[in-house]
Amino acid sequence: MKYYRSVWIEEQGFPSELYQTIVQLKPDCRGKDHFHLECQPDDDVMAALAEDIVALCESHGLKRTPQGTAGTYGYNVARRYDANDLKAAPYLMLETQKRMFRERLMRDDSGRLMLPASQSGTSIKIASGMFNHSYVVSDSARKVLEAGQLAGLFFRDTVQKGTSVRATAEALWEIDSNVRLPKMINSLLNEHSVVPCYVIVERPYRDGEPHYRQSDLLPLGQFAIARTFEPLGSEPGLIVSQSFYQHCLRSKIPLEARPVRIDPD
Repeated sequence: MKYYRSVWIEEQGFPSELYQTIVQLKPDCRGKDHFHLECQPDDDVMAALAEDIVALCESHGLKRTPQGTAGTYGYNVARRYDANDLKAAPYLMLETQKRMFRERLMRDDSGRLMLPASQSGTSIKIASGMFNHSYVVSDSARKVLEAGQLAGLFFRDTVQKGTSVRATAEALWEIDSNVRLPKMINSLLNEHSVVPCYVIVERPYRDGEPHYRQSDLLPLGQFAIARTFEPLGSEPGLIVSQSFYQHCLRSKIPLEARPVRIDPD
């Protein structure tokens, strides 16, 4: 696993002396009215510089924000996993898939996901909502998943919204689970959200990997797919077992996911 890092600081509203100190550390990262440092996963020198800048900001009591708004510092850390990282994890959390619906998916009065017809093309194997943890598969992919006898898995109806000549005639199904996980040990309520939701926190980075205690999972027994206790955005996330993940890979159903960590007691 490697990390991509990005630091963004707006000059306006930022402590002037501190801003000049940071600019002097890497003058070529200074823009017209901002400082922007990008660190590629293999660049250990730049990564160390980013950590030094963050430490300077924290020592001055500055707040961290995703975009580095006025008076704060922006610091984003994105993990980059290879196939071995994903294979080694006992469980994985599903992320935004490569194929996605480019709008917030809503539900009708019956609780069915409403999928925009113009984006419901025939090439869908698995797709996700851009802004929530909703995952949709084609009817053929559903049959493949059902053949895997994956404990906890079930499917919900969806409905298409609008009309389009590009819309598939094949049924699309929402993936769900009847297994509910205990609370993560590193999730915190997001007090700034309009609706109650949680963020996954991992120091020194935000938006980290989910962590569970081994003893908290034991009462659930074996499961292939489960919903998180916490709403991560508008609804809970989906976590799948390594057997679920490998079944999808063997069946040519691509999955975007990140590892889940199981901590000993």
